Amino acid sequence: MNRPAISRATSTLLRTRTMDIVLFCGPPGAGKSTFFWKYLKSLGYERVNQDTLKSRAKCFKAAAEFLEDGCSIVIDNTNPDPDGRKEWIELARKHDVAIRCVWFKIPRSLCEHNDAVRALNKALNPEARSALPPLAFNGYFSRLREPTVKEGFQHVLPIEFKFRGTKEEYATWGQYWSS
Repeated sequence: MNRPAISRATSTLLRTRTMDIVLFCGPPGAGKSTFFWKYLKSLGYERVNQDTLKSRAKCFKAAAEFLEDGCSIVIDNTNPDPDGRKEWIELARKHDVAIRCVWFKIPRSLCEHNDAVRALNKALNPEARSALPPLAFNGYFSRLREPTVKEGFQHVLPIEFKFRGTKEEYATWGQYWSS
């Protein structure tokens, strides 16, 4: 299996046995969806993502339905500011479930690289996403406020980027990147 070892902090996140919400906070191209598919889907989490649902209102509706059905969920969106995160925290309180935050602390230049590689390589782009305009990165980084436990999260887990994939995928990804 090509899945790398998970850090102790990440394995702590994954050990939950109760219904909860995991809210992602991170820029476009940070690896949020990949993290979901590799680590949380197999644990029974359902994914709520605005790129696929197309509106914030539809995300809240889907999240509420999953929670009412007894499912744990991942909010796989950028969530850069406390005001937007507050709405998810309120939803968790309404449904009496814990909410945890995974903060993808990834530099803008790396996110832009990941976005370009994803858009140009079908094998690394299972959701067939197009390249994002600079506005997507400008908007996220201008609104970003570091998530904190004081907002209402059970905990905030910072994640630094680490490429997760096969040797062949790494060769494609790393072709124009020097770390």
